[in-house]
Amino acid sequence: MNTHTQVHVGAALVADLRAETDRLLRKLRLALRRFLLDRQRRREAARTSAALHALDSRALRDLGFDRSEIGSVVAEMTGDAECTRIR
Repeated sequence: MNTHTQVHVGAALVADLRAETDRLLRKLRLALRRFLLDRQRRREAARTSAALHALDSRALRDLGFDRSEIGSVVAEMTGDAECTRIR
């Protein structure tokens, strides 16, 4: 293998490594974004649940649901469950 061929092969390897690194970085950014969005959604669900649990039964009834439904209401609000309630 002559020097020119070695340089060409070396450049190809560097290009392949860069492409693979770029692909892995994109996957890592996507995974991190999903993690952060999921964390934000879970925090929002916890805050909403706490706020609803702090209400009395009359206020919950005025909102159109019972205390026993808080979990499913929060799940619908945060997208963890399909919306089944009539609005």
